Amino acid sequence: MKPEREYYASGQIKRERWINRAGKQYKLDGPAVRGWHVNGRLEYEGWYINNQLHRLDGPAFQWWYDNGQPRQEKWCINDQTHRLDGPAEREWGEDGQLVVEDWFINDVQYETEAEFQVAVDLYKANEIAGLF
Repeated sequence: MKPEREYYASGQIKRERWINRAGKQYKLDGPAVRGWHVNGRLEYEGWYINNQLHRLDGPAFQWWYDNGQPRQEKWCINDQTHRLDGPAEREWGEDGQLVVEDWFINDVQYETEAEFQVAVDLYKANEIAGLF
């Protein structure tokens, strides 16, 4: 597979997408989509398998401001917002200040970190029970 690429009029790369034979965004060993700001800094990257946001070891989608500061990240598995060891969605202001933290397990949002921690314990207990 080769990526599809788009360029700014200046010749600077604008976007890169990895598409499989079925026409779906797909890449196992890295982000399937990436975009760059006009200044050449990375703007976003997304990890996809068959058009579904999916990454096991980090955020499935990330955005950056044109100054390089993180803007937003989203953790997903099989296109569901999901993370067991911290907030699954975070957003920062352009000044670098964290402004949003949201906790999710299998697309279910928890209002507080304490509520989320109880849900994580239950989730893990159910997974362990499923082994027996």
